Amino acid sequence: MAYLQLTFILMLSMNLTTYAQNLPLEDCTAEFKNEGILNANSIRASFYATASFFHKPSASDPAFFPNYVAGAENPASIYAAGLWLGATDLNGNLLMATSTYGPATGKMDFWGGPMLPELGLPWGSGDDCHLFDKVWKVKGYEIISLLDDFEDNGQIDDELPEGIKSWPSTGNAFFEEANGFVLPNLEFAPFFDRNENGIYEPMNGEYPIIGDDLANVIPDELLWSVFNDAAGIHSESRGDPLLVEVQLTAWAFNCTESDILNQTIFTRHRVKNFRGEDLDNLHMGLW
Repeated sequence: MAYLQLTFILMLSMNLTTYAQNLPLEDCTAEFKNEGILNANSIRASFYATASFFHKPSASDPAFFPNYVAGAENPASIYAAGLWLGATDLNGNLLMATSTYGPATGKMDFWGGPMLPELGLPWGSGDDCHLFDKVWKVKGYEIISLLDDFEDNGQIDDELPEGIKSWPSTGNAFFEEANGFVLPNLEFAPFFDRNENGIYEPMNGEYPIIGDDLANVIPDELLWSVFNDAAGIHSESRGDPLLVEVQLTAWAFNCTESDILNQTIFTRHRVKNFRGEDLDNLHMGLW
């Protein structure tokens, strides 16, 4: 009997220090339907800035295809998936944020965008938060092209690849031109900081990375998005919010020498607490 082995590796990095006092909920009205597609090996998978994966939010269609072949009729092996978070506050009250089908049901616990420490609020309200209805993507060959250009003579001579220019890292001077809005001055997508000044400067040979612990690993495709559970009422779980920001990184390798690696996607969730107090008993899972 033939079977397909799918391996998911989930790495959780948690930052649960205090950022602000308890936050009022904002009202984000954006629909969040923009798709980020990871298609580096035999898997084609969709991600969204709502903590939901593998399901098209505008229709009842799955979006996780193993052994994907362009132009063919591809059966899906996963219909939908989503991030679930649960914790208690210091008084023992249960806090919940979950995602299943995302905007397809009209029920949401997560909305695209970061949290703003100095204001104690999620970024944007109303329809403004639609600007973070995006999953950013860079291809491995774009990173390699940048490095080849830089290592030739210590400077960038060619036009920057689009994925490099649009990458949402702190201080990116090309971000507004590439994305159409100003990136908040916050800690965003990871990058190789060649001069260690905390500013993403691709003209100095700096480039997107998975994380500091994997700075020398260049995947074939790398995705990144940011979302929070504080921008509206939790109509999915009906639970009280944790008041967290989640930064999602997803990546994959095209590795025909390894059947396992060629059928693997990696995800990493960084959870940042903005509640103003520690979260206790934090549990995380994938639905």
